[in-house]
Amino acid sequence: MNRVLTYAGEDAVFTTAPDLDQLKRNLVDAYNLALEEEGRYVTIQNLTLKMDFAQFFQYYRLFNADMLAKRIGIHPTLLSQYVNGKKTLSEKQKQRVLEGIRGIGEELSRLAFL
Repeated sequence: MNRVLTYAGEDAVFTTAPDLDQLKRNLVDAYNLALEEEGRYVTIQNLTLKMDFAQFFQYYRLFNADMLAKRIGIHPTLLSQYVNGKKTLSEKQKQRVLEGIRGIGEELSRLAFL
């Protein structure tokens, strides 16, 4: 089973989990333990997870990078270089990829089977 690892920046909070739902719960617990002395706390609702491009494709294996590249108009080789960390996404390309992924998510959320 793959484990998802996260690090929460300046607060130096680390945790692992087998999936993103558990990761969020573990991260809230770890954060709240770390921030307890300060009287601060977080909830899942005010927690924002960020992952790098390679992590996204590693965790969401159902996404085919070639298919996504064609859908958003990026050459598949270039997208592969982003996924493998050989090239870094510009902010403009990041937004383009995110819009493509979110568009697929929206389509899937409206899907119905016969």
